[in-house]
Amino acid sequence: MIALLGFDGCQMLVDITSCRNLQEQLHLVELQQVILYRENTLMHQRKKMNQNLYFLSLVVINFELLLGEL
Repeated sequence: MIALLGFDGCQMLVDITSCRNLQEQLHLVELQQVILYRENTLMHQRKKMNQNLYFLSLVVINFELLLGEL
């Protein structure tokens, strides 16, 4: 069985069947779950930040248009 470990764009394949015992395999699977959770959190934060930047750019454009009309 292969586990894909990754964080913020970095990925590493780990063959968990080569681990010496079940405890090591479980630890790697738990680590993978934590990393995937963090990656999802980061993606959500980036998406929210991009939405905020888009909204802010619309506000700036509208403000510039208002200044141009005065």
